[in-house]
Amino acid sequence: MNTQRIGLHICVLKFCIHSLSQ
Repeated sequence: MNTQRIGLHICVLKFCIHSLSQ
């Protein structure tokens, strides 16, 4: 399983959500 890839995608999603919240 690509656990690192999934973690990276979660980080990117969190960053996107944070940017949209501003």
